Order: sequence, then C-alpha cells, then structure tokens
Amino acid sequence: MKKGKSWPVFIGVFYGLFVLSLIGFMFFSFNNEVQMVTNNYYEKTLKYEEQITRIRNTNALATKPVFTPSKATNELFLVMPKVFNPETVKGMITLFRPSDSSLDQVIDLKLNENNIQVIPLSGLINGKWDIQLLWTDSKTDYYFKQVLIL
Repeated sequence: MKKGKSWPVFIGVFYGLFVLSLIGFMFFSFNNEVQMVTNNYYEKTLKYEEQITRIRNTNALATKPVFTPSKATNELFLVMPKVFNPETVKGMITLFRPSDSSLDQVIDLKLNENNIQVIPLSGLINGKWDIQLLWTDSKTDYYFKQVLIL
C-alpha cells in the first residue's frame, strides 16, 4: 500500500472492533443475572405510607431496640426496650443480604422474660447485613433497621 492510502483499512478495523465490542457487551449483559433488591417491589411501594408510620412509632420510643453481635459466642443479641411485654410482642427479624438475596433469612421474634432474643450467626457469611425488625405490641406497629458488618 502506498503511504496515505491506508485510511480505509483503519476505518474497517475501527468498525470491526466496534461491532465486536457491541457483541461482547450483549453477551455479557444477557448472561449477567440481575437481582432486584426485593420481590414485589411495586406492591411494597404502595404500602410505604404504612412503613413510614411504623418508623415514626419507633422514633417516638425513648429507647430503641439494639442488635449486638458477639464474636466469642457467634451470636446476635436483640435487646428490646423494657416498655414491651415479651408475651404480647409479635414480629419478625429479617437478616437481609444486599449483595445476594438468596442468603436472606427470616426469624420469628421470640423474646425471653428479659426482653432479649439470641440469634445464632452460624451459617452467615462475612460482609454487610441489614437487620430489619418488624413488630407489634398488639396495638401499635413498629419497624427498626440496623446495619451489621460480620
């Protein structure tokens, strides 16, 4: 080829690389699993006003629930405020893994006479966990959330 006459080859190589990159991106995007943060996302947004009321009820408490992990015993301790009667409190604890929803766990709220629940952490992988506590004391609903790094 003569000098200065190779620009059609460069254009052809450029378009060829562009098409290959598009095909590679399509292959990557079709094989990449997309996980939503939660199932039934749209239904839950419609009920969010109830959630705001639960959060307000929790914020009005003088003392909030506290989740405390213990590495020595590999357990998570939930300490509820003393204003709640452990016999009338009902609810659930959700251990939510933001990076992988298949690891989420739901545990029934069962307080002992000291308003404490012990949750074993065996089987949970290290990383970030969102702990969501939803409970009722037979007349008022509450919601509390805490981030836990294992």
